[in-house]
Parts: sequence; C-alpha cells; structure tokens
Amino acid sequence: MCVMAPVADSIMEAKIMVWIPMIGIRVILFQKKGEVSMGVLTEKQEKLLVLFKGAIEREREAQKVYSEMVPLNDDPTIKHILEQFIEQERQHEKTLLKIYNDLRTTGEFKDAT
Repeated sequence: MCVMAPVADSIMEAKIMVWIPMIGIRVILFQKKGEVSMGVLTEKQEKLLVLFKGAIEREREAQKVYSEMVPLNDDPTIKHILEQFIEQERQHEKTLLKIYNDLRTTGEFKDAT
C-alpha cells in the first residue's frame, strides 16, 4: 500500500508525494514539461521535517502565550514588549515554514529570506 498526495500545484511543474509505509520511504515525483523524475527524502531530511514541524508548533504556542498575556498586563511597556515578542515569533514561524515547505516539496532548502 502507498499513499499519494499532491504536494504543489503549478503550470510549469507538478509534484506528487508518495509515502510507502511498509518500507518507510517518502518519494517525491517531479514532472516538468513532460519529464518525470523522482526524489527520495533521506532519513536525515525526514528527521529535519519532524524537527522543523515541532519548531513551527512551538513558535505558534509562544505567540498564543504572549497574546494571552497582553490583555492581562496593565504596564504599557510590558505590553509593548509582549507585542514585539509576538511579531518576532510570527517571523520565526514564517521562516521555519518556508524552509519546511521547501524540504517537504523538493527535498532541498531554498533561501528562506
């Protein structure tokens, strides 16, 4: 049994991820202008995906905690600091998500900036 799922949608390029649980391999099929090639994520890349996903979740959790703290605080300086923290966590999440999606869809990291 294998699971196939579209990974990205583009006129120029189509990608499909195939997960083969019996042997624990994730294969990404690439199609560009009639060509089909395959990319298999290494064990290291799979581990990075797990770690990046966890880091993204922690950034979201931090945003939630800081957001809950803002209305409970009467000190405008602390409120301002917390709002800055929220924005920093959003930027961290955005950068991590970009890297995660690049690795997940192509097996490679691209410039995250």
